[in-house]
Amino acid sequence: MGEADDTARCAASDPASAPASDPARAELGVEGFAAAARCLAAATRAAGLVVPAFRSPPRTPEVARSLRRFPGGVVVSVRRRGRPAEVVVADMVEGVVAANRLEGDAALRARTHLAAAVAGAAAPTPDPARPVAGGDALASERARVVERKTRAA
Repeated sequence: MGEADDTARCAASDPASAPASDPARAELGVEGFAAAARCLAAATRAAGLVVPAFRSPPRTPEVARSLRRFPGGVVVSVRRRGRPAEVVVADMVEGVVAANRLEGDAALRARTHLAAAVAGAAAPTPDPARPVAGGDALASERARVVERKTRAA
């Protein structure tokens, strides 16, 4: 399964939309959370950023979102129960930004790109001339091809 497949799947479903009597208060179910995590992972990878792992709920009961750093990566934990889907997805996006230690314009571009991907909109492809991650340029096209071949193997 390639990046194009992930992007197509994200565009086909909006994980933030859940049937409920009051859509503004609709909670994000397990399937919606997993779909949002897959969409965010694909968009994060496409932007050349580090993809964190997502889980729910956080280990600390009184927080809505937590971030844990490990030698092998980052885990973003988000509370789903009792919270609107849009808020949960926004916390997931913010978790990706925090995991990559983005600030300023780079953080704004990443938030915009990730939110558009999860919303099912055709997210604009990041401009390689404008780095997203803290001063580092996005991976070259050759590096992306090698990554796709590695994943396919």
